[in-house]
Amino acid sequence: MATGSFSSAPTNASDVAFRAWGLPIETALTVLGGLIKTADTGQIDWATVLAPVAINTKKGYIILRYDDTLQATAPVFIRIDFGSGTVIANPALWLTIGTGSDGSGNITNVIYAESQILSTSSASPQTSYYSVSTNRFLLYLWPPVSGCVMISLERSHGTDGLDTAEGLHILRYTGSGWKNKFIFMSGIATTEYSAVACGMAPFGSGISAPDVNAYVIRTYSPREMGPIKNILVNFIGDFAYNSVFSIACWDGVTRNYRSQYSVTYPTTLVNASGQQVTSLFLME
Repeated sequence: MATGSFSSAPTNASDVAFRAWGLPIETALTVLGGLIKTADTGQIDWATVLAPVAINTKKGYIILRYDDTLQATAPVFIRIDFGSGTVIANPALWLTIGTGSDGSGNITNVIYAESQILSTSSASPQTSYYSVSTNRFLLYLWPPVSGCVMISLERSHGTDGLDTAEGLHILRYTGSGWKNKFIFMSGIATTEYSAVACGMAPFGSGISAPDVNAYVIRTYSPREMGPIKNILVNFIGDFAYNSVFSIACWDGVTRNYRSQYSVTYPTTLVNASGQQVTSLFLME
């Protein structure tokens, strides 16, 4: 498991600029984190790849897999493509998930169809954060850019907090909003919602002295199971911006979370009463 940060400017303005934002993502997930880069041929070469010169263009990919004890019976393979969005200068990622790869860069038995994740561009370097282990990852890229990107992927959990082979929780954010989905390993179709389900009060604060509360997020799974661990939700003002807090979690484990709210970027959620709330990202 690894957590940390890196600085890069989200722009495809030059070959050097494109490589400078893409390579740290791969490094965080593999060299520094706990995911394994497969031996599939044709994966991106950051020393030679050129920046995109057209919109919505992929310039290369990596294939990653989980490395936990469930990988033998419930394998997870992830393809991430790097390129441009609806503007040439804007970075974009494409995410595909399945239970295998064919050795040539194609995901097999796809359980999460390819989805494009868009950002906006900035010539100024921004600090990005990551938290990666053998069974999950969390990327939070380029705050405070308006098109900041967040991707959270982790296995399903039982009500005891232990990982299960049933499926995956995916939660992602771009400037266009949140996407929330439970993915069955068996491939059973589920809906991806543009909403986040969290068990917090409809208004007020999470402060109940001497405690300050954070709230869990659930993906819309078909039955009761444990909520996700990568991200918690809190009321704005309850936790200081960009600070790390030790939080006793629902499964009895205490983890460190980083408060990631600022008025300069749009990671806020709005609850049922129209009150802004925000998120804590795992930095264990």
